[in-house]
Amino acid sequence: LYYYIKQTGKMSKWMGGDNSSSEESEEEQPVQKGGGRFQSKWAVAFDSDSDDEDEKRVVKSHKDKKLEGFKEILGKIKNHEKIKDFVSLLQDFDNLNKERQKSKTVLEVDDKPHDLYLKCLVTIDDAINSFKKEKLSQSNNKAFNTLKNKLKKLVKELDEYVREYKEHPLESEEEEEDDEDEEEDDDEDEDEDDDDDDEDEDEDDEESEDEKSKAPAKKDEKEEEEDDDEDEDEEEAESESDSESIDLQKNQGMTPQERRKFWVKKVLDESSSSEDDDDEESGSEDEGGKKKKKKGEKKVKAPKQPAQDKEFKETIIKDENQLQFELNDENISKYLETLTEKRGRSGYNPEIAINHLEQMEKGATQFLLKIQIYVSLISIRFELSKCTHDNHMSIIQWQSAVKTLDSLLEILKENPDFKLKESVEEDESETVQGNLSNFLERLEAELLRGFQGAKPKQPEYLQRMRDETKLISLAQKIIEYYHRIGNMEYKARACLIYLKHIYYKNDNIMNKVQELQQGKTFQVHIEENSEKKVFELASIIYMYGKELMKITATLCHIHHHAIHDRYHKARDLLLMSKVQNSLAHCDGPTLILYNRVLVELGLGAFKQGFFEEAHNTLSEIGCFPRIREALGQGIIQKADKTPKQAREEIKRQLPFHMHVSIPLVEGVTMISAMLLEVPNITKNHFDIGAKVYSRHFRRIMEYYQKNLWQIPQESTREQIANATLKLHHGDWDTCFAIIQKLNIWNSMVGSERVLEMLKSKVKDAALRTYLHSY
Repeated sequence: LYYYIKQTGKMSKWMGGDNSSSEESEEEQPVQKGGGRFQSKWAVAFDSDSDDEDEKRVVKSHKDKKLEGFKEILGKIKNHEKIKDFVSLLQDFDNLNKERQKSKTVLEVDDKPHDLYLKCLVTIDDAINSFKKEKLSQSNNKAFNTLKNKLKKLVKELDEYVREYKEHPLESEEEEEDDEDEEEDDDEDEDEDDDDDDEDEDEDDEESEDEKSKAPAKKDEKEEEEDDDEDEDEEEAESESDSESIDLQKNQGMTPQERRKFWVKKVLDESSSSEDDDDEESGSEDEGGKKKKKKGEKKVKAPKQPAQDKEFKETIIKDENQLQFELNDENISKYLETLTEKRGRSGYNPEIAINHLEQMEKGATQFLLKIQIYVSLISIRFELSKCTHDNHMSIIQWQSAVKTLDSLLEILKENPDFKLKESVEEDESETVQGNLSNFLERLEAELLRGFQGAKPKQPEYLQRMRDETKLISLAQKIIEYYHRIGNMEYKARACLIYLKHIYYKNDNIMNKVQELQQGKTFQVHIEENSEKKVFELASIIYMYGKELMKITATLCHIHHHAIHDRYHKARDLLLMSKVQNSLAHCDGPTLILYNRVLVELGLGAFKQGFFEEAHNTLSEIGCFPRIREALGQGIIQKADKTPKQAREEIKRQLPFHMHVSIPLVEGVTMISAMLLEVPNITKNHFDIGAKVYSRHFRRIMEYYQKNLWQIPQESTREQIANATLKLHHGDWDTCFAIIQKLNIWNSMVGSERVLEMLKSKVKDAALRTYLHSY
């Protein structure tokens, strides 16, 4: 209606006034470009100087915006923590990590997380740890477990920064600055409200004088207050909505700038309105004597926690690692009972349990209690490895577990009458449940994961190789313990672990290592007579082991014969054992071991000069395109592999120091085929049905001869193909020179003797080729 009147100039017709007032008001209005009625509305709004003074534009930096995002997430985390909504907490956790990825370049220095991010993590962690086991809904329980697992992995990765934050938590500088800003905003809002109240009071006085001139009766003070409240309510409604009717009588005597106050929208602050300020100043109370809570009233913040309370909480956290009772046998036995009940439940911390057990070990006097403490320590250390992000024990934890198991074996040696039992009944009080062979197998598995996780030729990998010596010495002691108590089944299991870590070591290499380590504190384990030791261990497994253990021991025994140039013994043992018939029921590591045995058997035949046997053994694996995967030395990425299959393949990978040289296997296979095929091709050149030793080798030679340009040879295959052409033309000297320069001989033990034998074989092949040709 107002805009219609302004455009048409017919205010006097509707309000009973004259046209002069409207014309004067229109003349006073500034001329606006465009002339549109909606454009005039916004032009008026932006031309007002008073509005520019009231509305302040705040420019925020990119860093402040990112910090506000963290603060908003922190507020949501606290709200969801109060109502125990773990589904929303899990969503907040994901949003928190996404926000961190977005703000890494702005807030983080040297990949150190910001304090607000750490505060959010610690808040979620405290909520998870302080949560008591209650009955939750299915979705909430699932979200709780998922959040707990994700949080554990992330806290382990950021363990250093989280501990530093807990020691020196975020000093509430930002909170204090926010409080000061809020206080300043409140003061400004109060001043503005007071000014608005004064203006409203002046306007109300003018309105009341006009009404008094029209109305003869005078109202009471109570009625005037009610009318004032109604007028104020109407003004609030008019400021919130443009669609309500207006009182145009008030606008007749006002300038355009004064009328704009009623039409321009104002952003209402969260601070209290003028009515609430008046009520707060008056201190109005209800019938019960309590103050009424107003709509815009701000919540009173709780007083900040004093520094003494923070120090007290820190001392409590520090004291969690210290035992709160006297160290005697009675208290220790009670604590062990409670510890077995708490394990696996919520609120259980394995690190604190390890610290407590290490303290009780020093205070225990009875050997039975010490055995219980050692068994509990070893099992809890294995539990701790599940919480790591790489899912294997750290070097420190692994070495601590080995020391604990070594101490346990010493106590059992001092008390030969005591025996550990795999299962204990309730009536048996003076027995301890434990299995040393299980502990040894678990240590071996963790050591293998450590090898797989470390990079070869790095100090960490060399440290893990030293740990292998500790594992072998520990296996020897466990074998002696089970031999003493007469448990042959577990003795066979310990013998198999011992055998797995010595069967692939060549005596010539270990003798050189022994020469290099003289005078050093750390000594590598070296067997004086490895053939005899391997035979003893394998014999025990043959007698008392299970079927799969016997197959594994047989393959290890054959492998050890093959690498020590005992080809005939290895071949005879393989044929007599008939291991090939049982491979269908074997697992992946056993099949990989069988492939390794075939490779070493072929290399052993090549060293002895049996080229046909070597070629027949190596042709299936040496020409196989996925030879690395067959030997457990690499993974071929495939799109059709499931994540479970990929994880299983990673577990089957062998450590780097147990690898077989792939170029050596391929080179030996092609050299054997060359010495067999070159005389055979010359002899049966026109015989189509003649015997063929290697079709793969013939295809390689056909492809090589078709090339018009003979480029310099780079790979082992190309060099051997070039040597084959020289041999075919009778140039044995050049052929042997090419073979002698190959890099594969550095990976073969006793390569000098092999090259001398190979030289004579090349001469024989060249002579036979010449005789068949001419």
